[in-house]
Amino acid sequence: MKIKLSRVYFFLFLFLIGQALKSNIDSLKNLLRNDPKNKMEIYSVLCYKYVFLNPDSLHRYSDLGLALAKKKGYDKYVAHILNCLGTSYYEIGKFDVALENYIQSQNLFEQYKDDEGKVMVMGNIGQVYQEQGLFEKALKQLEDCLEFSKQIKYHVGYAGTLSSIGLLYYRQGNKQKAIDYFQESLKEYTSLNDVPRIMEGLNNVAVMYQELGKYQEALKNLETFLDYSRKMNDQKNIAVSFHNIALVYKDKKDLNYAIKYLDSSINISKAIRDFDDQREAYSSLSEIYKEKNNLDKALECFQLSAAAKDSLLAQTRAKQLIEMSTKYETEKKEKENIRLKAKHEQDLAVAAEKEKKLNVITYSITIGLILVVLFSFVLSQRLKVTRQQKRIIEKQKHLVDEKQKEILDSIHYAQRIQHAILAKEEDIQKEFPQSFLYYQPKDIVAGDFYFFESTNTHVFYAAADCTGHGVPGALVSVVCANALSRCVLEFDLSDPGKILDKTRELVVETFKKSGQDVKDGMDISLLVKEKKGGKFTWAGANNPVWKINFNTKGMEEIKGNKQPIGLVENPTAFTTHEIKTNKGDTLFVFTDGMPDQFGGPKGKKYKYKRLQEKILESQDLNSTQQCTFLKNDLIQWMGTNEQVDDILLIGIRV
Repeated sequence: MKIKLSRVYFFLFLFLIGQALKSNIDSLKNLLRNDPKNKMEIYSVLCYKYVFLNPDSLHRYSDLGLALAKKKGYDKYVAHILNCLGTSYYEIGKFDVALENYIQSQNLFEQYKDDEGKVMVMGNIGQVYQEQGLFEKALKQLEDCLEFSKQIKYHVGYAGTLSSIGLLYYRQGNKQKAIDYFQESLKEYTSLNDVPRIMEGLNNVAVMYQELGKYQEALKNLETFLDYSRKMNDQKNIAVSFHNIALVYKDKKDLNYAIKYLDSSINISKAIRDFDDQREAYSSLSEIYKEKNNLDKALECFQLSAAAKDSLLAQTRAKQLIEMSTKYETEKKEKENIRLKAKHEQDLAVAAEKEKKLNVITYSITIGLILVVLFSFVLSQRLKVTRQQKRIIEKQKHLVDEKQKEILDSIHYAQRIQHAILAKEEDIQKEFPQSFLYYQPKDIVAGDFYFFESTNTHVFYAAADCTGHGVPGALVSVVCANALSRCVLEFDLSDPGKILDKTRELVVETFKKSGQDVKDGMDISLLVKEKKGGKFTWAGANNPVWKINFNTKGMEEIKGNKQPIGLVENPTAFTTHEIKTNKGDTLFVFTDGMPDQFGGPKGKKYKYKRLQEKILESQDLNSTQQCTFLKNDLIQWMGTNEQVDDILLIGIRV
């Protein structure tokens, strides 16, 4: 393992649009409503805010900004928006589209004589050429950028371009050239006292010396990196420093020193709960013990690296859950505030209208002689009020439409998070090649989900149905899926009944943190297969498992415990059943979405009986054909009826 190079981001270290970037996103959105004169500038700042955070929001605000610019001619800000779009396309590998946006941005920066903006885009264009493998073109672009930065005395841009050229030479294999440019960049950053960039430069120079076999020079730069980290009390970078120093000692074959520094790195990573650094450090330590022929220690460190990876996964999933829950609650409160504000304004408008009518009556009685004049006055006032009400209603409608769009964007983001916790079908097919998965959520996000996990000894596959569907059901599903993963990966459980017992404990504990008795829960049918021997065990909460005998074509049903995963009175332990199978037998687990679907000539439910009949009728088909047959039968049954619930059906042929 080698020390990693620090990548150059022109986009990040260059001047953007004044102090506005220090504002948070909510403040900027409030400014949009209260400061319409500066809308274009706010749109461009929001684009910079969202470029790495949320691509969907970036494109929405860039569309609004470009539309406003086309209408009113704000080309100065268009240059910044196009730069953001170019960076967004660069990040997803659409280099041609990124280049097109960058070139348009550069032309506008030149037109408005924004030299620092021009340097930013020139550097970004050079990065695109590098990624496309056009090294000569990239070098020419970056040399032009370097010369222009020097000409306008833009030291930050000059230093960044030197580093980028160094990276280019490194990719071409010219390490001596690379180190020359990295050192020159480091000198520039040192003169600017830009500590974060100084540390990146020290790291890059150390990488070059390590790969050239100049270990003392590499260690000297890494020790300086460590000094900066200690002065800043940056525990993470201190841990990284120890790790990188250990890698140099490993290359020097001074393995005892390498072990010493890796132990220090691991101790700090544990203290700050940085599981990713722990994983990498244990992996390096495993390689060193293997090199020392201490296979027991090598295996121990390899296992600790794997455990850190599992902890990192659990930490990431928990963070996703918290972010998703917080986002949902915030948006719900915002929507309620908008509704209350709209109602308040509507009440004020109605009260104003009543007051106007009362004045009309009073004036009509008191000043009868000027009735004609008064009538004209009242009429004009009413027209004025009507126009004002119309403007208020249009403004409220715009606010509601904008919030609805933001909420829909958030739900789509939640969909990506939910998909991230679902296993890929190709991973399932590796363990169960003769199986099918029929999964059809009712809404964008679902309360039903399938759970799949594979360890060294067991395979776990389940169909789960959480309370509700849509966003509430999806929130509960993330809690339950995370609890199942922890049972398998963190608590190392393989007995399905004990897994469901522990899952219930974790889910109830999570919901109790709200301070209220949350009645949400989950019905589930969980299969566990031993990899050695192929034995199946099963446990269920409310939902059953069906087995079709290959020889007799008969169906056997094993019912689950009559209790959900959640807060219930007098809970009992879940029962584990062993399922005896022969080659060709088929197992089915499912939720209630398919049997509860309305349709047919009389608009009745599909029901479990029909599902059993159709499964038996299609049993001679292969898994893919059987799945298609069951889908088509349900679609034909539904007709023009709307889908009433999430649909989930899993079939496994032994």
